[in-house]
Amino acid sequence: MVAILKSKIQNYFAQTPIQVVIHEILVSLFLLTLPFYVPAPRNVAWVIIGINAIIALLLHQNYRKNLWEHKNLFFSLSFFLLLHFVGMFYTQNTEWGWFLIGLIVPLWSLPLSVQIFPLKKTTLQNYLRLFIIGTTIFVCLCYLRAFYRVLIDWNNPNFHWENYFYYHNFTAFRAEPTYLAMLICLANLFLLIDLFFPEYLSIFSAKKMKILLLGFFLLTMLLLAARMQIGIFILGVILIFLEYFRKQNKIWQGIFWSIVGVSILITAILLTPNTRKRFSFLWDKQERIVLDKKQDHSLGRNWDGASLRFAQWTCGLELIKRNWLWGVGTGDGQDELQKVYDEYKFYFASQYNRYNAHNQFFEIWIALGIIGLLAWLTLFMVPLPMLWQQKNYLALSIWLLLFFSAFTESYLQRNYGVIVFAIFYGIAFLRHSPNQFEQAS
Repeated sequence: MVAILKSKIQNYFAQTPIQVVIHEILVSLFLLTLPFYVPAPRNVAWVIIGINAIIALLLHQNYRKNLWEHKNLFFSLSFFLLLHFVGMFYTQNTEWGWFLIGLIVPLWSLPLSVQIFPLKKTTLQNYLRLFIIGTTIFVCLCYLRAFYRVLIDWNNPNFHWENYFYYHNFTAFRAEPTYLAMLICLANLFLLIDLFFPEYLSIFSAKKMKILLLGFFLLTMLLLAARMQIGIFILGVILIFLEYFRKQNKIWQGIFWSIVGVSILITAILLTPNTRKRFSFLWDKQERIVLDKKQDHSLGRNWDGASLRFAQWTCGLELIKRNWLWGVGTGDGQDELQKVYDEYKFYFASQYNRYNAHNQFFEIWIALGIIGLLAWLTLFMVPLPMLWQQKNYLALSIWLLLFFSAFTESYLQRNYGVIVFAIFYGIAFLRHSPNQFEQAS
């Protein structure tokens, strides 16, 4: 076994250019450590990946040709970044504007750096395997931390064990529950694709391991109670079931099993107390609080999470109506939003916090106007017909997560959100069909 492994490693280094070796090692480490909420190593990694890609571009014509094959993506990302520079000409808060531009640079550089080198199917599967392993390790650490705290506080008169396995109390290393749920949702979608379409993507060979990991990650998603990510996973289950049975000309069975799968997931939500409470706004109208300009809304913490989110969206839409064409500028979005919060007497958001719009579409429209919004939508809509035509299930699952998460999260306002978007955007939209994967192998 050791001799075979040694032989494979020697053949790999003998047949693979040094730039590609460096690139694949760095991307592998990047994905393995992605779930860990420690920004400094990742920032260093993507800088090195970028430098290595630039060297490859300068030295090898083939890599320049490979990048040019993705020119539509290159121009779309470049135009989106350029709009942020244009927005600096009519912004007041230039300091915050330059900070945001620096924050989103990986959004442009990381996908392009990942695309320079041809992506083999085996390499892609190794990347995804390492990502799932890293996510599994991190989630296990979250459970260990929660169990440890349960043992410490067992005799506390206010002890409720379920609170230790819920949202912020559950995550480790200061990880944001929503972003961890995004990664877990992706891992689960990858595992579903592996389970139902192993001829397209084979991450793990053992079927029992796939099912075990699916259950483990699903339980974790329910405990994190991230509504949108749970909804995205449910949508993914429906689409994968329908596609699997469609290929066998058994579409009615696909509809039946989709209903069964969704029913099981909804039952699991209802049986998880804290998660059920997070979804209660769907049926409990008494919990809903509507924002208006006549009441002092200082005590936002007394609201349910959905009402707080709707209040932020109400103010965001009001600001968009006033600046729908050009926006307020790259750096003024948050400052102008604070003023609207004040107008609505939403003092919990304006004086006690600095809540963003909690919607990436709103954030971009507020800052860059309708042109910025269209540029953002282009990043999603341009590759979609091709991905659908090629039945690129991997890229479509990533598309689902990134697109729909943008409705409830302003993930480009955070370094971690930018990195998650950039690395998976680069991996997903490489214009590889399953046949092209085989050719690259």
